[in-house]
Amino acid sequence: MQPKEPSKTGEVKYPRTIHVGADRVKALTDCAIDVSYNCGRLYTAGQFIMYLIDNYAEAATAKLKEQSKT
Repeated sequence: MQPKEPSKTGEVKYPRTIHVGADRVKALTDCAIDVSYNCGRLYTAGQFIMYLIDNYAEAATAKLKEQSKT
């Protein structure tokens, strides 16, 4: 997806919303509920996906690149 045009301040703004589909939202929500229950602290689906991105994005990128070679 192409970024939007730079704003007047020169900052490039990216979309803030990504469609992942209802099934994936449910899966994320279920994971967040499970973690919340086991940790005794509230986690949202958004926090769960941010954790995944922060901790696994590089590995996923490398794996997808490797898979595309075959």
